Amino acid sequence: MATAPLYAAPIIKTPPQWIAKILKVPVYRMSLGNDLTSRIIIAVYRFFSAVGNFFTCKKNHFRPFDATKAQTSVERFEALGAQVEMVTPSTGKGHIQMMSFRAQDLEGKIKDLGGTWERRIVNGREVFAIDPQRPETQGWAEFKAKLSHFKSWKEEGGVIITSECADKIPENAPTQCFLCAHSTSGVFASEWFRAGFYIGAKQDFCFFDNGNTWKNSGRPPSEESFYEEIDTVYEKLQDKYNYPLSDMWVGGGCGAGPVAAYLKWRLHNQGINFFIEQSFADLDDFTRPISPFMAPWIKGSLKNNSRQVDGPDCPPACQFSPAQLWKDLEKNTEGKVIFVQVEKDEHIHEESYARYLKLCQTVNEKVHHIFFQAFPDSLWRHADDFFRHEENRSQFYGAVFDKAKDVAVEIAE
Repeated sequence: MATAPLYAAPIIKTPPQWIAKILKVPVYRMSLGNDLTSRIIIAVYRFFSAVGNFFTCKKNHFRPFDATKAQTSVERFEALGAQVEMVTPSTGKGHIQMMSFRAQDLEGKIKDLGGTWERRIVNGREVFAIDPQRPETQGWAEFKAKLSHFKSWKEEGGVIITSECADKIPENAPTQCFLCAHSTSGVFASEWFRAGFYIGAKQDFCFFDNGNTWKNSGRPPSEESFYEEIDTVYEKLQDKYNYPLSDMWVGGGCGAGPVAAYLKWRLHNQGINFFIEQSFADLDDFTRPISPFMAPWIKGSLKNNSRQVDGPDCPPACQFSPAQLWKDLEKNTEGKVIFVQVEKDEHIHEESYARYLKLCQTVNEKVHHIFFQAFPDSLWRHADDFFRHEENRSQFYGAVFDKAKDVAVEIAE
């Protein structure tokens, strides 16, 4: 039986880096934005992170937020066919910025300008490629400049290759939609690489900002509010496009993973698909290696004790623990799970990955494990993305469309 390795690097930090990690805890509670309090927390974090990085020769990964650049990025998405809008939870508390992007809308823009976007063979590879208008007009040149923001797309043989995974996607297969919960310390405006991975393969996606980040506002600081946000975005997406659950995927990475896991829990019996990247089955798996003493306080700070927790319209509080949330789920034979793990993760131990993978295998029959190596010069393996690696991109779409070989994973008890 083939065996995929399960290991992680030791988590060793200098005292300033420990302080810096602890200072990121408020991200869970309020989602840092551009207000005075957030700027103070970020400034202090950057100071301690810089001091710690001096000893480890690693760069600071917390970039300042630039609202002007973010707005320009969103406008580029819209010019290519994305739909951006504000939505409000059923509680009436909070406003959430979301973006949905359908491949057919981008293709419509391409056709209107005289180009085509189709499956073809380029240098012996089956790809999806955009054949530009010929001769190129000023309008096409401006459109092409916007397409260049999809970082993984490239020109070759007179066309723009948008995906090299076409051989994993059957012709006439139903379009999938990927609802992705992203990190609380950023906004979707910067997610061009991930967006290009989905839309380049002619699949749809939906992103949203969480907490009171950037244009979001009025959101009560609590674990339950994270769940209400993804609920609201999902319902709006389905109201507009009504995807069959068999063609719908929800997922995320690291701290956004438990938020996606909540929606998976809610729709598990209906067969929704789930993908998880470098995340944890219990928040303790992430916080205790950072600070065993702070971990209980971190969990306790996430709950909103002022709100009623009973009732059909109130998401359950589980302290960001898929293990707790999924404990009573029955095994599903319809929906698929794609479990992504990076080798030698600095933040999530081997045992934590093993527990989460086993949990996925307990609640779903179809589980695909993608184990990848970060780039050799990566400064932060935990934050690397599998879709930046050609082989792993192919593995992902092979799993989505049942054209991948299952990898049996042995987990030590």
